Amino acid sequence: MINRKKVLRLWREEGLKVHRHRKRRRPPVGEQVMRAERPNHVWAIDFQFDATSDGRMVKIANAVDECTREALLGRVGRRCTSTDLVEVLEGLAFDRGAPEHIRCDNGP
Repeated sequence: MINRKKVLRLWREEGLKVHRHRKRRRPPVGEQVMRAERPNHVWAIDFQFDATSDGRMVKIANAVDECTREALLGRVGRRCTSTDLVEVLEGLAFDRGAPEHIRCDNGP
């Protein structure tokens, strides 16, 4: 029998990458993650950042209907303020109907 610590030490000595297992994040006890049950029930909004070849930043705002997995919004620009996003979402809600819930990560 070889214990786990010895195996990890041998891997390090050989220059191999030691895989670290990350614990899966779960919601706190008593809290459940809301799942979309029908179209327009839950929309997910997220931002992505990238840079062009000249080094200037580009911001991408995405919105997805979680039930149908339909891309509702894909706004690309050098900047996207909160008022810009609110205007686009209001227009989207006017065309499709407002969602019951909006999910957004708490990233930067």
